[in-house]
Amino acid sequence: HVILENVTIIGGSRHGVLVETSESVRILNCDISGWGCRGVQQFTNNDRLGKYADAKGAAINYDAGVAIDRSARTVVERCYLHDPRHRANSWMFSHPAGPTAVHVNSTRGGTVLRWNDFVGSDEHRWNDVIEASSNSAAAGGFFRDSDISGNFLAFGNDDGVELEGGGMNVRF
Repeated sequence: HVILENVTIIGGSRHGVLVETSESVRILNCDISGWGCRGVQQFTNNDRLGKYADAKGAAINYDAGVAIDRSARTVVERCYLHDPRHRANSWMFSHPAGPTAVHVNSTRGGTVLRWNDFVGSDEHRWNDVIEASSNSAAAGGFFRDSDISGNFLAFGNDDGVELEGGGMNVRF
């Protein structure tokens, strides 16, 4: 097991914590803030109307306090994720894009998000509070044998949590 416990993390060019192609990682009682790219809101490009872009003009999306990518048995418990560097656009312009508290991509099962506070603000709103990048894929975001319970989710512009995909035995 890799255990990250009682740590304050401020910053990260894209993510606060990246768990990638790993097994049995536990992130416990951590305070994570200030991650992600800074961007400028776009008002001239119809494809990205209202969305934020980085200095090279690339759209900013999926920056996460905790990003879980192709990993199994990851536990995020009793953490406080708040105040990313930038914000998501509102539905007034187009589908929201921007930071997220937790982003999951092709997890291999056993993901646990329990008793966390994922709190944005009017100034730093989430796209989705808990986001999955493969909503329609068979592997789904949370895949199987996962638990999302007891969390406080606040200030999402789109979804509180995305549970689409091939989730089997996922408790919410």
